[in-house]
Amino acid sequence: MRISLALVSVAIVIASIGCSGQGDPNPVPIIGDNNEYREVLAQADKESTDILQKISMDETLTSEDRTRLSKAASLWEGLIAYEPNKFSSYLALGMIYRGLDNPEVAERHFRQCLNLIPPSDDLAIVATVNEAHYQLSRALFDEKKYENAAAEASTAVQSDKDNPNYLTARASANIQLKNYDLAKADLKAALKLDPNHKRANSLIKLPK
Repeated sequence: MRISLALVSVAIVIASIGCSGQGDPNPVPIIGDNNEYREVLAQADKESTDILQKISMDETLTSEDRTRLSKAASLWEGLIAYEPNKFSSYLALGMIYRGLDNPEVAERHFRQCLNLIPPSDDLAIVATVNEAHYQLSRALFDEKKYENAAAEASTAVQSDKDNPNYLTARASANIQLKNYDLAKADLKAALKLDPNHKRANSLIKLPK
């Protein structure tokens, strides 16, 4: 039996049911109620939380990490199919696709996350908005859309000037745009905040 499931922000996924050794090794779960949703959410968190931290820290992913991310992606897709208005799911899935070197799909998920986040002064919501702009900047950079990447990083920096990741993201885009003075200023600011920032230390040597 084959079931077609239309998912939000992705193509139709075809999952083979009851065929041993055949079909998608990571089928998208079909969630029927809130209890199943909570179970799948726990699985998704277990498979992805530590690897998302590695992605945030620009650490190299292992083949095992990528295998787990592929499994996690299917779980998050199922969560979104059941509850399409949870912006945090789009942020997690966007980061997963960025980790899997698919920045185009990552970009779509980050934009959907930002579209769904309600205006709020709540610090947790503001932090999520900043992170989504930052992650979107990284995806756009990987797509070589450097002007857009710089603009998204600037949005994050304007909200949180003390985050070295945001400053470094803007610097990396400005290096590609040959805005070396701007890049140097951001990298110096980032290293003042975190002298051991790996990416900032590697980029500070590049601008002329």
